[in-house]
Amino acid sequence: MDNPKRIEPAAGHRGGVWVRIADEEYRVPPLSFRSLRDMQQDVDGLRGIGKGMPTPAQMDVLCRLVHAALVRNYPAMELNQVIDMLDIGNYAEVFGAV
Repeated sequence: MDNPKRIEPAAGHRGGVWVRIADEEYRVPPLSFRSLRDMQQDVDGLRGIGKGMPTPAQMDVLCRLVHAALVRNYPAMELNQVIDMLDIGNYAEVFGAV
């Protein structure tokens, strides 16, 4: 297996676990309570995700949750970057890290 490029988080990062996304590794921190609270209604719609193909609505929520977590360590990360980074092969592992 090849070694992915490790993308170091910004100074003052929030910890988290290293997760491989394509050819890079990111340190994915836990989601903040504020983000979880603000998106709780949407999060409820993710129950059962990973047991088949996610719906477009679930993909949207998942991308926003992962972005909210990643931006804690990578302040310049944009939502569109997360949308392009996630795929069927990695979304479950990345979501598990959040």
